[in-house]
Amino acid sequence: MKIFQIGFNKCGTTSLFHLFNKNGIKSVHHSLNGVKISKVIYDNLHKGLPLLDSIDDFVFYSDMEWGQQLYAYKLFRELDDQYPESKFILNTRDINNWLKSRLNHQRYMAKDMKRLNLTMDEVLNYWTQDFISHNKSVNLYFKDKPEKLLVFDIEKDNPKNICTFLSDHFDLRCDNFPKSNYSK
Repeated sequence: MKIFQIGFNKCGTTSLFHLFNKNGIKSVHHSLNGVKISKVIYDNLHKGLPLLDSIDDFVFYSDMEWGQQLYAYKLFRELDDQYPESKFILNTRDINNWLKSRLNHQRYMAKDMKRLNLTMDEVLNYWTQDFISHNKSVNLYFKDKPEKLLVFDIEKDNPKNICTFLSDHFDLRCDNFPKSNYSK
């Protein structure tokens, strides 16, 4: 059983990681021993290996992004195919708040302007369309598998929804939901 966080960064990825970690669920967030988990997953994909090869001893995987180029959380179809007993959490939030948070986070704008050769307004539009498109794709894919997906709005939803969603497999305590690594 695996649990994959498949929403964007700046939507509570670190908070979700801490929630699972505090509940004794073996979790990995962003990197392991200095190696980005997203890079490992993409390397495995290109080698024809199972996506979690060499990092498969974890239950919860979060912030599977590296260098704004490798977004392993977008491989939710492949993850579901290879790990059919898995559950998925689409972490989300108000798109305007997400954009503001991303603008305040580690020079994301400057990096994407350079990488994509776009103006600031064009990057904001790109991010917006990417966010909308990804969330739509996830919801469409899991439309006939509602038991596998929890859409969790970090600004509105009660963390107990996570406990309920996973209650068949885990006895989680979701009170005291940690708010970690948020942008001011």
